[in-house]
Amino acid sequence: MKIEYPAIITPAGEGGFLVDFPDFGGEVFTEGDTLEEALSNASEVLNLVLEERLEAGKPIPSPGRRIDGPDVHMISSCDKSTTLLAMYRTIQKSNP
Repeated sequence: MKIEYPAIITPAGEGGFLVDFPDFGGEVFTEGDTLEEALSNASEVLNLVLEERLEAGKPIPSPGRRIDGPDVHMISSCDKSTTLLAMYRTIQKSNP
């Protein structure tokens, strides 16, 4: 099962697109010259951040509620990140 985080993708004033992951409180963002590139970069940065936080023992926010709107895209974690995150959550539950 993939884990999905909402990403808000908006046109940048100077061209291209800006991507923000609201569940990460403004700490995770990227951009792209085209919507397709922005979506690809969003997937890449999400997985990098998840893996980095897991390796560093930093908290991982749970995906927020599903947000609707034309600028909102649900970005899925890759299989590796999903597996690591599932293990992290299991360990958290067993060590309150």
